[in-house]
Amino acid sequence: MREFLQQSIGWAEVWPLFIPLIFFIGIRRHTISITPIFIYILVAIGLNFAQNYIQKYSIKLSFTSQPGNNGFIYNIHSIFRFFCFSWFFIQLKQPFLYLLKKIFLLIFIVFIIINFWHDESFVDFSSRTLAVESALLLFYCLIYYFNSLQHNELIPYAKQFEFWIITGISIFMVVVFPIYLFYKHLSSYQQFARQIWNIHNFAYIVLCCFFAKGIYATKNM
Repeated sequence: MREFLQQSIGWAEVWPLFIPLIFFIGIRRHTISITPIFIYILVAIGLNFAQNYIQKYSIKLSFTSQPGNNGFIYNIHSIFRFFCFSWFFIQLKQPFLYLLKKIFLLIFIVFIIINFWHDESFVDFSSRTLAVESALLLFYCLIYYFNSLQHNELIPYAKQFEFWIITGISIFMVVVFPIYLFYKHLSSYQQFARQIWNIHNFAYIVLCCFFAKGIYATKNM
């Protein structure tokens, strides 16, 4: 039982994604607005499986410095996730700070180019990239909540699929932001870093559950 739980936590960046995927497949009619989340789920399954496999079996790739180095996949995942979630937020077309959402996207693109061109190696895990991604996505979430409060759109929240999706993103990003920000420093303490990353994995399970709830909420749209 203990071994099963350890394996479940270890692969908790893969199997939780099948929860919202099952809901998506089970519901035939969907709003077009859910498309970025669906695309993210499909691609994230592949990326997360690859990074877990490389780490678990200490795979050495020709361009990585050491066996088990999966940092480049986390960087790819971070960039892809930000573009998918940005697409989701922008297409909501809330008038409040609509232009700022597009500016955030541009800021992230410029940051990625400068960071990996002049400073960090794309092959290694970039705490900076994931921290910037989570901070900008939190701003997206705040913009959504401010706009919804201004227009009294949070009630009835249960019928608004985007509320569940964005609440899941908010919870996840609040939890993982400090982890991403300091993980490179914590990685020198391997046992502690693993325990901290388990918190990240639990937060990812919560994110996927909120995605499933959001997808289910599109059933009656």
